[in-house]
Amino acid sequence: MCGAGGALQARINGQLGVRLHDGIAAAAISFGTGLALMCLLAAALPAGRRGVAGLLAAVRTRRLRWWQCLGGLAGAAYVTSQGVSAVALGVAAFTVAVVGGQTASSLAVDRLGLGPAPPQPVSA
Repeated sequence: MCGAGGALQARINGQLGVRLHDGIAAAAISFGTGLALMCLLAAALPAGRRGVAGLLAAVRTRRLRWWQCLGGLAGAAYVTSQGVSAVALGVAAFTVAVVGGQTASSLAVDRLGLGPAPPQPVSA
């Protein structure tokens, strides 16, 4: 389902970028509606309220490093690239490029030990 959702998201954001003549505006709309939905869910659900309180406490006490809160920037770059390039490349080529980039950068992350595990050698 997530794979299908990613392809559908690329199609929608790409087409929105074409209609608006602005891939960045398309990304802002996509992220803005997602942010609004997540804020509503966090406010409405007890687990969401606890999660937000825990997040704020972890940032305040520095149990959570500042850079660990930047994951959304990667998502913003991804959605922006959808709005800018998915229509020109096509959803399939866009997805292949994304998976290739994820694979290459994951190899580097593992090799350098930037993830939760110690450094891992690159192997066949």
